[in-house]
Amino acid sequence: VTTLENRPAPDASTAVAPLAAQVQQFSAHLDQIDKQLAQLAHDAANNAASPQRMLMVALAGLGNAVAGSSPFSTELTSVEALGQNRQGWAAALQPLEAPAQAGIPSTAVLAQRFSTTVASAILRAQANAQSSQQSLGEAMLTRLRSLVIVRRIDGASGVDGDPTDQAVGEAQAALNKSDLGGAVKALAVLNGAAANAAEPWLKDAQQRLNAEQTIAKLSRDLVGEMTAGASGG
Repeated sequence: VTTLENRPAPDASTAVAPLAAQVQQFSAHLDQIDKQLAQLAHDAANNAASPQRMLMVALAGLGNAVAGSSPFSTELTSVEALGQNRQGWAAALQPLEAPAQAGIPSTAVLAQRFSTTVASAILRAQANAQSSQQSLGEAMLTRLRSLVIVRRIDGASGVDGDPTDQAVGEAQAALNKSDLGGAVKALAVLNGAAANAAEPWLKDAQQRLNAEQTIAKLSRDLVGEMTAGASGG
């Protein structure tokens, strides 16, 4: 008994040391998990499909659909649904509902149609209107002139001094540069029979311009809003 009493007590720290190391490692592991969870939560908050981001994606989809000549009802409905609580959006998008059913001819289609049929139709209509007020000889010359459509790509008229021919030439030159707005502006001077001949084409062209301008404006407004929010403004 005396021997046992005189034996040194075991060093508890030695026995506990491995356990303490394990606890410390486990604690560090928990800290690491906490950090990862916090980072995941932060990333989720930043990368979440916020209403603004979803609306921007929908607008981009609508813009791509409108750029072609196909119907875009589905894309328009998505934008209308996501933007229904935004002031002014319903009114801005409403004019797109009717053309969305069948689509709007693309700029390329409009340019081809103008070159192949519309330009000559405008000049013929103008020639016919003029010939009814001219002598037989003048009428024949006018008719012949309408059959020979000469337009340089710089917009110069094939017949000097004739406003209708000049307008057609300027419109063609604008379309050669994919400037649909410029072509519409050039044809705005037409009147009478020439204006009537151009009216269906102008209606489609103006519809396309209006649609593109609407989408561009809404996109700019949304980008400005998102930028201001990101900067804390």
